[in-house]
Amino acid sequence: MELKKFLEQSLTKIDKQDEQKIQNFAKICQNMKPANAAKILDQLESDELERLVSFMDIRRVSAILANFCLQSF
Repeated sequence: MELKKFLEQSLTKIDKQDEQKIQNFAKICQNMKPANAAKILDQLESDELERLVSFMDIRRVSAILANFCLQSF
């Protein structure tokens, strides 16, 4: 029983640490120029990108996504 509780607590701690890292990365991306952020975010998988932008300001996300379109052409 103790091992199960320990594992559950450890997994919760890891999830919280990962979440904090994602939030910190989102803040960094928000403070970048949209074109530069788009170059970095373009390398992420769609589920990673979705999770990341959920922590970002919608106006910043739209500016970054606009640069995704410009880079495609």
